[in-house]
Amino acid sequence: MSYGKILTLAALAAALALVGCASVQSQWKSAVTTNTLDGYQSFQTKHAKSVYADSAQMAIEHLNLQAADKQHTIAAYQAFIQENPKSMYVAQANDSIDALQYQ
Repeated sequence: MSYGKILTLAALAAALALVGCASVQSQWKSAVTTNTLDGYQSFQTKHAKSVYADSAQMAIEHLNLQAADKQHTIAAYQAFIQENPKSMYVAQANDSIDALQYQ
């Protein structure tokens, strides 16, 4: 294979990689703009290994905690903890449970 063909293939591969990155970034921006569970979950399903995957998971957990906050019941917070045991929001959910128990 000639040097010119190698450079052409390398350029094509780089261009395709950039297009893929732009698509992921565009879809991430869309998920952030809509700020819904469906949007973040759809993004996470399609791009589980992207640089935005952890941010999508944190957004999902945050929205789930907000849903528990709206219900403001011990059962809602317990369900949140059960569904998100490694979440950074578990302590906050536990605090909410404690506050409800001592009202």
